Amino acid sequence: MTKECQAPSCENEVKLHRPSDVKRRKFCSAQCSANEQARRTTERIDEVKWLVGTDHPESIAQRVGFSNVTTMLEMLMRRDENDLAARLRADYGRYMRPMQDEVYA
Repeated sequence: MTKECQAPSCENEVKLHRPSDVKRRKFCSAQCSANEQARRTTERIDEVKWLVGTDHPESIAQRVGFSNVTTMLEMLMRRDENDLAARLRADYGRYMRPMQDEVYA
C-alpha cells in the first residue's frame, strides 16, 4: 500500500505497512519531514515579524500557533532570531508593567 508524499517538492510515495499508517504517515522520508518542518517554521517566523508591535506578544504567539510566549521565544532563539525575541520580550514587559503597578498600588 502506498500514498503520495505530502511534501510540496517531493514526488515519491509513502510506503504504508499497516492500514493505520494512512492517517499517521505523511512523508516518504525523514528528510521530507524535516524540510516541511523547516518551511513551516520559516513561515511562522515571517508571520511573527509581520505581527510584532501590533498586538500583545501572548496574542501573537497564539495567532501563529504557539501555546505561549515562552515557546515562541525559545523557537526564535533556536533559529538565531535574537533581535526579534528581544523586541517581543520588551513588548511583553511593556504590557505587563501597567498590570503590576495596579496590583501593588
